[in-house]
Amino acid sequence: MKSKEEIEEEISKNEQFTLKKYKEILDSEKFEVKNLKQRIKANEKLISQYRKKLHLTEKELERVRVELTTKAILLKRSKDEGRISTEEFNREFKRIHDRLNMESRELQADISFYKRELDRAENTLRRLKEELKVKEEAQRVARDYEKKYGGKRKFTNAEFEKIYKKFKSLLPRKLKPVFENNPFRSPFLREK
Repeated sequence: MKSKEEIEEEISKNEQFTLKKYKEILDSEKFEVKNLKQRIKANEKLISQYRKKLHLTEKELERVRVELTTKAILLKRSKDEGRISTEEFNREFKRIHDRLNMESRELQADISFYKRELDRAENTLRRLKEELKVKEEAQRVARDYEKKYGGKRKFTNAEFEKIYKKFKSLLPRKLKPVFENNPFRSPFLREK
């Protein structure tokens, strides 16, 4: 049978092991928070790039429409003034119209792609920020708990007695007398 000092030493070792594991978990959570912050920065950069590209593509679409509409107006004016024939006008107008349709379709496809990617990136960013908020709150609670209890949970007599009774109820019937007659048991747990 173990002496009281051996039991206390074993309890102390277990407690130190538990605290070590607790610190490892907190350290890994710190790494996760750092990783989340890096992912958030990368996502914000990606969103910025998509916004710039979307803006440039919209400006390009506007420029193409204005340019080709201006060419069509000048072509119409040339026809009205008699500088070109109706056949030349129709051929050139069809070429301008086809070019406008083709470039508009390509730019519209680019715009819809950037909008879709921007929505995806913003949703990811929102999710990452929520996850970061949860992780930081968990770390704050863990730090507060560690400051308050010094990394060790201090049970009150009532809490300890409740745990003791639960443990005792789970013991097999043959072990109960051994457990109840334990000389190392705390005095406040002895039956009254």
